[in-house]
Amino acid sequence: MPRTAWFLNLDAEEELAAPERWHRSPRLWRATAAARTQAFEQLAAPGDILLELGEHVPAQVRGQAWCPTLSALEELTRAGAALPDAPPMEVLRRVNDRRFLQMLGLAHPEGRLFESAEEYARGTRDCVTPLRHKTLFGAAGRGQRVVGPASATASDREWVRARFAAGPLWVEPELEVLAEFAVHGLVERDGRVSVGAACEQRTTAQGAWQTTRAGHGDVLPGPARPVAQAAAERAGAGLAAAGYFGPFGLDGLVHSGGVHPATDLNARFTMGWRAPGGRSDP
Repeated sequence: MPRTAWFLNLDAEEELAAPERWHRSPRLWRATAAARTQAFEQLAAPGDILLELGEHVPAQVRGQAWCPTLSALEELTRAGAALPDAPPMEVLRRVNDRRFLQMLGLAHPEGRLFESAEEYARGTRDCVTPLRHKTLFGAAGRGQRVVGPASATASDREWVRARFAAGPLWVEPELEVLAEFAVHGLVERDGRVSVGAACEQRTTAQGAWQTTRAGHGDVLPGPARPVAQAAAERAGAGLAAAGYFGPFGLDGLVHSGGVHPATDLNARFTMGWRAPGGRSDP
C-alpha cells in the first residue's frame, strides 16, 4: 500500500495571494506538470503516489501537500487521503508574504515596499540602476521583473502598472550574483526548529529553480556560512512564533558586495528541499 499521496500544488502562491477570488488555472496546472514530477521524485519514498486532480487513493493513505492551502486539503479530502496536520490558512498567508521577511529583519536592507504606483514613481524617480520588483506572493520567478526605472520600456511600465493594480510591490537593488544557495529547515508542531547545511542552488535570471546540490563544505565561502546559518535559524524561529509548522526553505546569494542570505523565504516544501535530519517528508 502506498505510504503517502502527494498533492503538489505548485500554484499555492496564487491561492495565497487572493484566496477569496482564486480559482485553479488549468493552464498553470498543465504548465507545472514537469515540475510536479521533478518535485515528487525528490520528496517521495518508494510506493508513494503523485496525486493529480480528481484522482482517488486507497483508504488510509496519508495525504501530504506542497503547501497545505484550503484547496490542497480539499483535493486530498476528495481523493480519500488522510489529511495532514497543517497550519491555518491565515498563518500560511502571513508567513509566505514577502513582508514577513521584512518583518524578521532579513529582507534586503536597501529594499522598499511601495503601496501604489504614485509612491513608486516618486521613490524611484532618481534611480539609474536596475531594480528587482517582486509581488508579495510569487514562486518560480512568477511575479518578478528586473526594471531599470530610467530605461524602462513600455512593456516594463505596463507590467509595473498591472502589478500595482493587484497590490503592493517589494523593490530591491538587482545584485551581481556570484553564487546562489538555499538552506532548508523544519519547524516541528511543538515549535522546535532544525536547520540543515547550505545547498548550492541555481535559478534562471527570472528566479525559476533549476538545480540544487546537497550541502558540502565548499558550497559557501567560509565567512558566508555563519551568515546563512544564522539567517535560517532566525527565519525558523520567526515562523514558529507566527504559528507555522512544517518545512521551509530560505534562498540566498553571494554577490559582488557580500552575502544576502534571504532573498526569499518559502514556508512550504521547495524544489530541491532536503530535510535537516535526512528525511524527505515531515
